[in-house]
Amino acid sequence: MCLKKLFHKWRQREKRWTILLTSGAQSSIRQYDLSKSLFYITFMMLAVSIVVTIVASFWVPKLVVEKESLTGSLREQKQEVEEIEESYRKLEREAASMQESVERFKAFEEELVEMDIDVPIDIENGVSGSGGPRIPANVVDASREELPERMDQLNDELPKLVEDFKETIDQLIRYQEELQETPVHPPTNEGQLTSEYGNRRDPLTGQTSFHSGIDIAASMNTPIYAAADGKVVGAGVEGGYGKTVRINHSETYKTLYAHLNQIHVTVGQEVEQGEKIGGMGTTGRSTGVHLHYEIFRNGVEVDPYMYMTFFD
Repeated sequence: MCLKKLFHKWRQREKRWTILLTSGAQSSIRQYDLSKSLFYITFMMLAVSIVVTIVASFWVPKLVVEKESLTGSLREQKQEVEEIEESYRKLEREAASMQESVERFKAFEEELVEMDIDVPIDIENGVSGSGGPRIPANVVDASREELPERMDQLNDELPKLVEDFKETIDQLIRYQEELQETPVHPPTNEGQLTSEYGNRRDPLTGQTSFHSGIDIAASMNTPIYAAADGKVVGAGVEGGYGKTVRINHSETYKTLYAHLNQIHVTVGQEVEQGEKIGGMGTTGRSTGVHLHYEIFRNGVEVDPYMYMTFFD
């Protein structure tokens, strides 16, 4: 009750203003009782609001511009960081790609060693060659800081490496072309060697005679294949040879396949290495089903077995 009395006395002592409002002479008058303290407080709040609004009208646009500028700078910095990271990723990908190329070259060189690329293609004269790409040391296992220098090193090494590789490929292509015309493909994939090249006891007469080829025995119509690319120059019956196929492979090599039961080619026909040309038989002067196989080098019979085992 004391607080209520004090508040009532304060209101009685406080100076108050009366505001009268009317819209015309005949209309009623509205009266508003307003304390002086409340008026000052309201006025001060209104003044502060106006000042804040004026200040904000000047500073807010500037702050917005600064915010947009900072946002743009952050975007640019983020983009630069992403570009730098992408550059490093690209370097790493290029380095990995180059390393992969180097590894392929190494693997290829190992394959050449396994293939014994230096084996003479001219089997009897021993003409041979050597080659293969020079493989640089591993220069890719590096940190990011070392990558540019290592990349430069790889870039310096690779042109020579690629050139050596191309030379090796050219050599292999020539080598393959020569092999295609060289009778190194076995004339049959089945059977057993029953008579070798050279002097032997003739199975029909029992006398010693020179055997100009080799005999391979298997079952009737076992497939017979061309030993190399070439042109058929004979396909028919030839006396004691029975049904025979003759193929010219090059100016150097010719082959003969005798005692066949079937002939699948004709004179003038081009054949490829490994192509089926007939079936094994026992026609002509023969004691059983077998293939008599001869190779001529520069017109002279040579041992077919060393050609058949060329890749062994």
